[in-house]
Amino acid sequence: MDRHKNDHCSPSSVSNIGKEPSPSFFNDTDSSSHLRTEIDRKTGESAAPSGNEHEVAAPAMGSATAVHVIAAHSETGRARGDGCISAAAQKARHAADVVVDDASEVVDDEAAELKGDCADDGDEELADQADTAVRHMVVLGASSEIAIAAIREFARTGSWRFSLCGRNMTVLERTAVELTSTHGCQCSCHYFDTGMPNADMKMLWQRLTSEANQVSESEEKVCSGVDTLFCAAGYLGNQQWAEHDPSEGEEIMRSNCTGLMPLVSAAASYFEERRHGCIMVITSVAGDRGRCSNYFYGASKAAMSAFLSGLRVRMYQSGVSVVDIRPGYVRTRMVAGRKLPPYITASTETVARDIVRAWHTRPAVLYTMWLWRYIMCVTRHIPDFIFKRLNMF
Repeated sequence: MDRHKNDHCSPSSVSNIGKEPSPSFFNDTDSSSHLRTEIDRKTGESAAPSGNEHEVAAPAMGSATAVHVIAAHSETGRARGDGCISAAAQKARHAADVVVDDASEVVDDEAAELKGDCADDGDEELADQADTAVRHMVVLGASSEIAIAAIREFARTGSWRFSLCGRNMTVLERTAVELTSTHGCQCSCHYFDTGMPNADMKMLWQRLTSEANQVSESEEKVCSGVDTLFCAAGYLGNQQWAEHDPSEGEEIMRSNCTGLMPLVSAAASYFEERRHGCIMVITSVAGDRGRCSNYFYGASKAAMSAFLSGLRVRMYQSGVSVVDIRPGYVRTRMVAGRKLPPYITASTETVARDIVRAWHTRPAVLYTMWLWRYIMCVTRHIPDFIFKRLNMF
């Protein structure tokens, strides 16, 4: 056959595409040897695309079919067959390179995924270490209704140990049993009174901090120290008595302010040294502006708010948070028998949820219910010549 007259592959070569090669083809030793020689010779050569629609199918087929096509082309014309051989070899090499690149990408992806898994494992390990740490809260006035509701909410939403301090040991012990049985919290009970001597308060704080550093035996968790001081102690007192009996006024001031300052100050120094911690103290909206109905109580709460404001500035550089919690009307035994406006009176559970939320967000001042922020904003800006003529709540 004249090799210069063959410009296209013959119909017989087209009909063989996609079919298995016949046994006679593989028995032709000379043809196979010649094809291998030609492939080796042509492998390094570049072949320009011919535009033949049948050639583009060769790289996509199996190796046996590709060889069959090449053999068919060589039988119909050496010149065209040489082009098919060269093109097929080049495309086969290109396909092999693509496979190698794909394999490399797969390996790289698997390595990256493995690296990510290792990183994730490290994060999980750190998370596990974080989970093994128990926060420790010291609660002053832990027998009050707001304090008990807040402690329950803290225990429900996190891992805590509590040091419950107050005067009513029966209530403290009952609360400790409840927290242990319901939430698995470890609790200790300590006697605390705002009338205690300063030396006794100092010893109490040392005992509390030492207790917080101990390792729990029932749980393999380590408490790294006191994290939070929550002060819920308070005394409403009797305004009429205080107007005529100085001792009542002193008791109101001591219970709400001066009797709490020693332990709050000790906690501040402790947190400042460790450069973390949170101090939360319940004051009152009554401290925002004095009113004739309870100005002894309001004065004591205003004094504590002023103390916390200055302490907050001092603690800022140490990363210690100081939160002033200012409840409005709350349905507790303290105000039992009073007729309170229902739309601005909160339950202890509502106040407790606000307190837990404030522990996470760390605002400077928390009004609970939230409406009291706006009520007191208006109250503070009422001109004095009008305010003194009002008989406000």
